[in-house]
Amino acid sequence: FVNQAYAQIFGYETPEAISRLETLESLIAPSELDRLRRYRHDRLAGKEVLTHYEYQGVRQDGSLVWLDMQVRVVSWQGVPAVQSTVFDISERKQAEEAMQQSEERLRHLVNLSHY
Repeated sequence: FVNQAYAQIFGYETPEAISRLETLESLIAPSELDRLRRYRHDRLAGKEVLTHYEYQGVRQDGSLVWLDMQVRVVSWQGVPAVQSTVFDISERKQAEEAMQQSEERLRHLVNLSHY
């Protein structure tokens, strides 16, 4: 099940549009698939797995979105299931990248000033 906010993060108009996808894995960046599959498998097997992490998703238009995910195992109709809370952190990641680039430029200028 997904809600309207989740659908909007991925560029879909309604939660029903997402539920019509063949698999939710199409919303995960290919570079992240193995890691997230492993987390899900281990979590449902009862192993210790991170419950809070970041990853990149894929919007309906193919663009990438940075996400912060919090997960837990719940019982759904007597079967273990994964409940997730997802936040779009793309703006924060862009700001972090801009700050890192600025710091690198500043370091470069400082190094040049020593000559």
